[in-house]
Amino acid sequence: MRSCHPALPALVLVLGACASGERWARDRLLDVTDVVDLKYGRAWGFGVKLEATLYLGAGVGVGFVESSREWFGRRAEDFTLDRQGGAGAWFEGLFAHAALVGVDGGSANSAGQSAINTVLLNVLLLWGDADAPPLIDRWRFGGELLLPEVTGGAYLNVGELWDWAAGLAGADPAGDDGVRKGG
Repeated sequence: MRSCHPALPALVLVLGACASGERWARDRLLDVTDVVDLKYGRAWGFGVKLEATLYLGAGVGVGFVESSREWFGRRAEDFTLDRQGGAGAWFEGLFAHAALVGVDGGSANSAGQSAINTVLLNVLLLWGDADAPPLIDRWRFGGELLLPEVTGGAYLNVGELWDWAAGLAGADPAGDDGVRKGG
């Protein structure tokens, strides 16, 4: 029986380390893209809203969101206004804020896209039946702007910033290593 070359086991170890190094680098690059969450879409009206986490927000303005896509780390949530759904469906797209109180356009069963702010607090996050982003993605700071034909926003996602920093040492607090963006 013929034995293998003595360098073969070392070569296998080096190739394995390169493969995991490439995977580590890809995950860290994706973690960097998770640090800034974006929101964009079509809307009608005028308004602005600032958020200090998903739990606290205030704004001014009135309008309707027709469609939007909002990112929470690796996950995106889409909204399209149901024009045929009657008056209740139009409420889902409503953006109306008067400083400390207001509602955000988006699906009423998504505590990420929508908000019902009473004295700054987003009470929709406290309802048990609302679908909310993972806890790590709720700690973001930023704002959004509503103008005729467009809405957009940007947020610094502090939870995902922590995930990136911890990932440098091999940890994954967000549990998203190996998951593609939008997956």
